[in-house]
Amino acid sequence: MKESRSIDIKGKRLTGSDVLALAAIFQEQADLARRGGRRHSLSFGLRCRDGTSYDSEAADVFKDEECVGLRPPQAVEMTFHDYELNRYIRLTAVRGGAYGDSLSISGEEPKWVREVLLRAKERIDSLESTDNWFTKHRRLTAFIGMLGFGSLMQLALVMVVAGLLRTVLADWDPDPATVQKLRQSVLGYLLLTSPASYLVDWICRYLMGGAPWLYFEGWFYEAFPSTELAFGPQHLRTEVQRRKRIRVFITVVAIPLLLAFVYDVVKAALAR
Repeated sequence: MKESRSIDIKGKRLTGSDVLALAAIFQEQADLARRGGRRHSLSFGLRCRDGTSYDSEAADVFKDEECVGLRPPQAVEMTFHDYELNRYIRLTAVRGGAYGDSLSISGEEPKWVREVLLRAKERIDSLESTDNWFTKHRRLTAFIGMLGFGSLMQLALVMVVAGLLRTVLADWDPDPATVQKLRQSVLGYLLLTSPASYLVDWICRYLMGGAPWLYFEGWFYEAFPSTELAFGPQHLRTEVQRRKRIRVFITVVAIPLLLAFVYDVVKAALAR
């Protein structure tokens, strides 16, 4: 009776050394079949993002400078088949995550299946997880992102309007009494504005930030792929470069959001 087991690889980050360690499991089984004189097959495949593919019977394909040294990987595939004992192992890992990202083992010897499964699971469980705060809290991330974009747009709008007013009123020379009235009206607005208006203001910011966040969201989450192949040329690994840009962007969005929040808290405190 044939027994099959599988281990999910989604949500993991595979470095070059991790891939070679997993490949060693396949190579070990091929060596056993060869020493036993059994007919078998062993294959290691590397698919790169530029469409280049490499297939080999040796795991060196995953460390060859002509392969991973020049092109970032898109997918890793490994297969072993012992035709006489009907043993089969397959691993597939695709950058970004795919339906079949897993290591599967099947054979007619339950003991062999469990032994290989245990060794493979130990290695896969030790892989670094790709989960982070943003992927675990997508709704909260979207909420903060929309508020941040809305606050940034509101700040830009205020600056534009202020610049236009300075241009239009450049030649205006009001008398001291008019200036005093303007100051009193602005101060009165700050002190007497209803707290309910702050809620309306934040709702407006949230709605304003909806469109830009929807445009930005896909780009944002591509920096945190479910399955990440963390090897190849560092400067060509787009998710790494994108995460660096996101850190800068979060600062740009978070600062207007924080300033707007502090401003409204101060206004609410003065209104009491």
